[in-house]
Amino acid sequence: MNRKNLVTALETLYPSVSSKPILDEMGDFRIADGLLRTSDGLTQTQVKLAEPTGIHLRIKADKFLRLLRGLPDDAVTLIVEGNDLTVKGAKATAKYVTSPAAEYLDGLDFDIPSWNPLPKGLVKSMKLCADSASKEASRGVLCGVLLSGEWAIGSDGYRISRFPAKLPLDKPIILTSDLIRQVFNHSASVDGWAVKGDVMYFKIGESAIVAGKLITGDYPDVAPFFAEAEKLAGTVVLPESLKAGLKRHLEQLGELPTASQDVVVKLDGDEATTTSTDKTTYSLTETAKLDKAVEKPLSFKVHPAVLLEILDRTRAMRYEPGLEFVLFENKMDDGAFQYLACVESA
Repeated sequence: MNRKNLVTALETLYPSVSSKPILDEMGDFRIADGLLRTSDGLTQTQVKLAEPTGIHLRIKADKFLRLLRGLPDDAVTLIVEGNDLTVKGAKATAKYVTSPAAEYLDGLDFDIPSWNPLPKGLVKSMKLCADSASKEASRGVLCGVLLSGEWAIGSDGYRISRFPAKLPLDKPIILTSDLIRQVFNHSASVDGWAVKGDVMYFKIGESAIVAGKLITGDYPDVAPFFAEAEKLAGTVVLPESLKAGLKRHLEQLGELPTASQDVVVKLDGDEATTTSTDKTTYSLTETAKLDKAVEKPLSFKVHPAVLLEILDRTRAMRYEPGLEFVLFENKMDDGAFQYLACVESA
């Protein structure tokens, strides 16, 4: 069995393995000859191998993947005896206790009769909206990203990202941020999508499918906030040098949970300041000069990756002293992106 091909397949599956499974199967790989599956109960992944494994079993995911990653061999031999799986390399032999039963994983539905073509930029738009979604489970639908048929929308109640995402949907749907991040990891290979029941599916090339349950509930109407933002008459152009500073923030924040990956942007007079911290071991502050001073100090929070994406398209930010929002907006080939953030007086 080609070890590298098997590892590649298992690494595609692994993000759908639960670290705290409520069912044993949710922490396992299901291997059924050339068909492999995982699910954590919310997301689910299936991979078809070009080379059949010749085995049918369920095995604890973490240790099995770590072993195969670490072996130097180009090929390994997989031998099943009863409930034991032996993995043999040139100089290493490992034995695992497995289970033949996989009622939950075998029952997952991956049967999609036809796929919809993927609109250009959809995966990136969803990812940027997911960066603005709430990370607090109690916020319900705000933990996900709305696909309305026209827009992808993400909000935590304090900021709103809205990107064009034209899809032929029967009704609006809300995706989990976890599903979006998994799909984004394969963004170069995603070439189709489908909705079946309460699950959205993404086709990853010819061999893999990543899917996830939709969030139920009604997403708040964000249109009134953008209508209010039309009153923003002032414009400030953020400096080009801000982008280099944001990349440094992103490097420092990279190991933190996503909920903590925000920078505070403060505009005061003719100075722009960005600050990030893990509240324990580091803080980073960057300053840059504005071409034109703002009338009153203001500050807002933003994920550095989102602001970098915005600044690649426009450095103009609309604001109005006394109003509660700042707005970034720019036309793209297939529509306009908008990012609205609540501000506080600084």
